[in-house]
Amino acid sequence: MPEKVVKICHTIMENDSFKSAAKDLLKLLSNTQKQKPNKPRILYININGHRNKAGGYDQEMYKLQMEYGRKFLIQFFEEIHFPLYSMKNVSYQNNDIPEKLKLEVNDEEE
Repeated sequence: MPEKVVKICHTIMENDSFKSAAKDLLKLLSNTQKQKPNKPRILYININGHRNKAGGYDQEMYKLQMEYGRKFLIQFFEEIHFPLYSMKNVSYQNNDIPEKLKLEVNDEEE
């Protein structure tokens, strides 16, 4: 019988910054790992607002999806689903969740 998957759904609100959204996602991930250790996880993200004049995502939410999602978050999930793309992890899900987040924005730990 296949393992049950834990689905994590989160909406990033218009007043959330990149930093707050990234921290929220890490906290959701960490809490899920504590509650359902090592279970396969899938992340679903919605983003409210955060649009530029051309109708695309503002710089912060574009970076959150394209860089933070693809380069960092994917390792902790079987799949991630952002408004701009969906992606499957081609490796094993990493269950070693960091306690703090190091953001490249100013290279300080959060």
